Amino acid sequence: MRSDVATEMTQRSGAEGRPWSGALADGGAGAGRHAPGAFYDEHFDADEGTALQARAPARNTKGLLVRVFSAVLILGAGVAAGLAIGRARWGPSGPSPGDDVARFFVVGDWGRRGQFNQTEVAQMMDHVAATFRPEFVLGTGDNFYEAGLTATEDPAFVESFVNVYSGPHIKQLPWHNVLGNHDYAGIGPDCSYVNDTCRPGCCYSAVHQLSPRLRDPALDPARRWHCARAFKLSVGAGARRVDIFGYDSNPFMEEEYSNKTWWDTGPGSLVDQSWEANLAELDSALELSDAAWKIVAGHHPVHTCPSAGAPHNDGPYVTERVAPVLRARGVQAYFNGHDHNLQAWRADGGVYYMTSGAGSETRPGWQDEAACRDSGAFFLYDASGFMAVRVREEEMVVEAYGIESTEPLHTFSIPRVREE
Repeated sequence: MRSDVATEMTQRSGAEGRPWSGALADGGAGAGRHAPGAFYDEHFDADEGTALQARAPARNTKGLLVRVFSAVLILGAGVAAGLAIGRARWGPSGPSPGDDVARFFVVGDWGRRGQFNQTEVAQMMDHVAATFRPEFVLGTGDNFYEAGLTATEDPAFVESFVNVYSGPHIKQLPWHNVLGNHDYAGIGPDCSYVNDTCRPGCCYSAVHQLSPRLRDPALDPARRWHCARAFKLSVGAGARRVDIFGYDSNPFMEEEYSNKTWWDTGPGSLVDQSWEANLAELDSALELSDAAWKIVAGHHPVHTCPSAGAPHNDGPYVTERVAPVLRARGVQAYFNGHDHNLQAWRADGGVYYMTSGAGSETRPGWQDEAACRDSGAFFLYDASGFMAVRVREEEMVVEAYGIESTEPLHTFSIPRVREE
């Protein structure tokens, strides 16, 4: 870890700071209730590589909204832009690591116990990491298929995460994850709630992934796991500072998901949340940030090219609700998963949108590739892979990797000053 990583962040609630005394021990329901509107960052110790969680639930008329905000590392890079569809390959521009503010990988939709090319993607990440030297991994959700974790002791955590991302160049990297729709899951057969609590090993719940218990060295000696419904990662200072904001996009899908059995599965489920509260919190956090770079990460895409096979039919909810905030608050880039492929778009007044949801199973082909290209897509790849990101002072460089070649599939540059 580099010594220039931000090591002290402020706690905010509206216009003034407020100490947090209700730390959530395990992400469980009812713990650490707090006044609405609070925004919390996480203290990050760059020397120890450990994060001290500060959790602040926000609440509106729709129920409890657990919040976790983190502060960690961030980005660096430079390259040439262009159009690439399918398996076209572009060479890297090769900026030196010393010029980077930070370097990280982005991968989503991965947790399948090493199957469906998950192991192959992890092996390529390890190979690229040997020279790329990422400082952390940004996870875009759907972390454990098919339905999240049943408890912090669920074997899926070790089988899908610890044992898979175990190469020598990635086994120490911190992961910072948002939640996907598959992480919310539901209640297993022959299960019932006891005192309004999900019994360990019985009920699937997203709250298990929020637990600091997953950083127990007995589960993962490197203590890599960080997952939150909302977080902020920061690195650098002044003209070189980057803020990454993670948020839970699942409540934004209320019209699509509220009829699902897993919409209301007890404490910590989606019925307890509100997309209006999430959006207001994200908007406030972005407004308060004076970072040179602002990057947002969520599970659901703002712009996407539907797959030919088994496309998602999620409606325009995230696009209509989130895109105006990104434009208004000077965000340069948005990363997501959900669609099982790699995509890059430039739209909405110069904002770049990247889908990195190819961490394991993918869906071949596109419904209408030409229409997507005409709407702003300049890179589409329908097989397994991930993205590697560098941020330098004036540009961010994104490299897309598959599992068939050690060379990037495509490399493009995002300017710091957004071009409308």
